[in-house]
Formats: sequence, structure tokens, C-alpha cells
Amino acid sequence: MSSGRAAAYSTDSSILNSMKTPDMMILPEKFAPQDYGIAVRKDNNALLQELNKVIQQMKASGELESLIKKNDLVDFHGEGEE
Repeated sequence: MSSGRAAAYSTDSSILNSMKTPDMMILPEKFAPQDYGIAVRKDNNALLQELNKVIQQMKASGELESLIKKNDLVDFHGEGEE
């Protein structure tokens, strides 16, 4: 948008917040929830276990909830690793 080639941009709020400049405005309307995930190779069980452990630690410490609020996200699923 800063190049003048677009007047508006639509993506999820965490990306918009990271791109925001003083001359930009983020509208409060939301279109639909955006799911996020972490991809791990099928045979990389060690990485999967470590990621699940860190996610649980972040939940327990409140860090995950803090990041969700800081980035204007909504935890629609709340529970879970798959």
C-alpha cells in the first residue's frame, strides 16, 4: 500500500498488526476466523513432542494467552494439539 499500488489489503489481524504504519488504519470488522497450525514431518516425533511440550508450558504460564491478546487473535479451539 505504501507504494500506492493498492488502497486496501485484507489478511489476518496478526499480519496486519505487524505491517501497520502510522498512516494506515485497521478496520475493526472481522470476516472469519483463521486457523493456524505447525507442520511437522511424520517421522519427526521428537520435534512433535517438543512442540507440544512448549505449547503446554506456554498455556500453563499464561504466555500463550498473552500473545493471543497482544496480537488481537481469538482462540477458537482452546484445547489442542492434534
